[in-house]
Amino acid sequence: MAVHFSALMCHAPIVVPAVGGAEAEPSAATTAAMEEIAQRLVASDPDVVVVISPHTPRLPGAFTVLTSVVSGNFSRFGVPARDASVAFSGSPAFIDDLVAAAAGHGVAVEAVRLRELDHGAVVPLWFLGDAGYVGQVVVVGLPDVPTVANLDAFAAAITDAAASHKVAFIASGDCSHRLTEGAPSGFDPLAVEFDHALRDALLHGGRAALDAIPDAVRERAAEDAWDTARLGLAVVDDRAIRREVLSYEGPYGVGYLCAVLHDDPAAAVTSADELDDAGAGAPRGHRALLDVANDALDAWLTGRDRAVYVDVDATDVTGVFVTWRHHGELRGCIGTLALEGAAVDHVVAEYAVAAASRDARFAPVASVDEARWIKPEISLLQASLPVHDLRDLDPKVWGIEVSRGQRRGVLLPDLDGVETVTEQLHNAKSKAGIAVDEDCAIRRFRVHKIA
Repeated sequence: MAVHFSALMCHAPIVVPAVGGAEAEPSAATTAAMEEIAQRLVASDPDVVVVISPHTPRLPGAFTVLTSVVSGNFSRFGVPARDASVAFSGSPAFIDDLVAAAAGHGVAVEAVRLRELDHGAVVPLWFLGDAGYVGQVVVVGLPDVPTVANLDAFAAAITDAAASHKVAFIASGDCSHRLTEGAPSGFDPLAVEFDHALRDALLHGGRAALDAIPDAVRERAAEDAWDTARLGLAVVDDRAIRREVLSYEGPYGVGYLCAVLHDDPAAAVTSADELDDAGAGAPRGHRALLDVANDALDAWLTGRDRAVYVDVDATDVTGVFVTWRHHGELRGCIGTLALEGAAVDHVVAEYAVAAASRDARFAPVASVDEARWIKPEISLLQASLPVHDLRDLDPKVWGIEVSRGQRRGVLLPDLDGVETVTEQLHNAKSKAGIAVDEDCAIRRFRVHKIA
C-alpha cells in the first residue's frame, strides 16, 4: 500500500452550502472544486484518510494525533448540528503504526483528545462525507514551530505507516489572509505574491520551489498552507500523477486554493483478482482507464505529456471505443475494432483525444474548462462473430459491424433510441454509407462498458 492520493482543500466554513447559503456565491468555484476533490478521493477507495489541520491544537516540538471520536459540526457558525455535521470512525491500527514509524524517524508524536474537531478538519471532512466516504479518518496537528526537517521526517513516517494501509492525505488550501483591505488579518501587498508562488510550486517546482519562498513573504501573507502543502507533496515524494489546481480565488481577502497533488488511478484497483463491477469479465484495472481518458484529453489540451499509464489484462479485448458525454448527452465517440498489438491504455488515450476532437458531428473540445464538464465512457470490445441469422442479434446485448466492400459501419450495443434489430441495422448501414436495401456482411460482438 502507499499514500496514493494527496490534495489541498480549503477549510473556510462559508464554502459549505449549509453554512454559506446565498452569501457564498463569490466562492462557488471553490465549492465546486471541493466537491470534485472529494469525489476523486472516494473513487480512490482509501482505507484511511489523514487530514492535517493548521488549527488543531499545537504542542512544542511534537505533532499531534487525535484519538477521540472524529466528529464535529458548524454550530459555532450559526448552523445547527442536525443540518451539517461530520462523524467518522478513527483508525487505532494506523495511529499505532504511525506513532511507531515516527519514533523510528526521530519525530515526536503526542496523542490528544478533543470534544470536537476544529473547522480546519470539519470543512474538508464534510465534503468527503457528502461524497459518500464512510471509512476511517485520522486528524493530525502540526508542532508549534514546524521545520523542513521534521516535516520531511513526519512525511516519511506516514509513508512507512501506509505500507499496510491504503492512505489518502488532505492538506490545508487556505493561503494568504491579507489579500485585500478588510481581510481578516489586514492587507499586505506581498500576500498575493505568496499565493502565486505557492500555486506555481505545487504545479511545477515541488518542495524545492516551496522552500524557495522567503520566510518574510510567508509571514507577511499570514498563510495557513505552506506547512501542510509541503507535507502533501512529501508523502507522495513529489510524484505528479494528475496534479492540477482545480480552483483559486480570494473573494473575502483569503486565498482559497483547491488542488490535487497526486491521484494514482491504478491504486483504485484493490486486488489483482478484482473484475469489472460494470459487467462480468472486463479486464482488471478497468476503472483506471477512465482516468487514462481524462488525463489524455487534458494532456492534449495543455500540451503536456501523458501522466497516467495503466496495465490491464487485455486477453479478451480486441477493440476500444471512447465516448464523451455532457450531462448524459453524446459529445463524441470514436474507436477501433483492432488493437494491432497496442496496449489498451495507449489505445484508450489515443481515442479519448480523437473522440473529443475529430468526431465530425461535434465541434472539437476547445479548452480545459470545457473538458471538466464532459465524462468518458469506455467500451472494450470482444472478438466479433459472423451473423447468419438476424435472430442472433439483440441491440441491447450485441454491437454490430456491417460491411460491403470497403464500406464499414460499427454500432455499439444498448444505445438510446435503438430498440429493435431493424433500427440497429439501419443506423449501422447509414454510418457505412450502405443503402438500406443493399446486402452486407454482419458481425456481432459483446462490449464491456466502463462509465
